[in-house]
Amino acid sequence: MLVKELVAGGRPAGFTDGSANALGMQVQDLPIEQCAGYVMVTPVEFQQLNVIAQVFAAPSPEQIQGAFMAGLSLPVIAYLTAWAYQFVINFIGKSR
Repeated sequence: MLVKELVAGGRPAGFTDGSANALGMQVQDLPIEQCAGYVMVTPVEFQQLNVIAQVFAAPSPEQIQGAFMAGLSLPVIAYLTAWAYQFVINFIGKSR
């Protein structure tokens, strides 16, 4: 959208100030690529931009550390648990 400043007589519809020299805005639909100034977004578009920015943001060092520790510790814990069950099963099997 392109927002143009209007002066004096060119007030937009719904402008109820009453003064003759009031300033207003005129909104035109244009592709963002053609905008040379500011781009106005709706609240819904702003929320979507925040979600997209959060998805593609670089992870923090704490998040990387947590992912590394989960990837390293889960297989080790699974192996040690299986080894403990195997030891108990073999111990019970030998005593009979």
